[in-house]
Amino acid sequence: MIGPDSIKAIVLLETSKGEIVHASQNRFWECERHEEKRKIINPISAVQRVNYFIESVIDTKTTELKTSYIILGQNAYVNRDNIPSYIQIVDQTNYSEWKKILKRQPSPIKFKQLKAAEIVLTHCATSAYRRPEWDRDKHQWDETSSD
Repeated sequence: MIGPDSIKAIVLLETSKGEIVHASQNRFWECERHEEKRKIINPISAVQRVNYFIESVIDTKTTELKTSYIILGQNAYVNRDNIPSYIQIVDQTNYSEWKKILKRQPSPIKFKQLKAAEIVLTHCATSAYRRPEWDRDKHQWDETSSD
């Protein structure tokens, strides 16, 4: 997410509501809910990949944008042990406050931020295909509009 003053690299943590996530330095983190346990891949490696990508395509020194790294698990409670200090954890305990802060950005996006967004988007790939239900829905609309 590119804002007026920074680039926020957000990695989503896919969790169920109320799940407790135990962070570790291992390859997997453990998620626990109602005594059921499951493992997820450590999202810190995804943060590091995003960091490498941003640093390789955007010169953050000339764009004057600071980069922050966020692991977002809005439905879970994340145990913050073993998390590097440069990564912010946003979970169920602080999600509402974090969202309010984002909404209250004091200044609009400027040309430099738009240029940075353009650079990022030129390095992205889209995989898309036409879904059959789109054609089916279109035909339904055509039939109702001709009545």
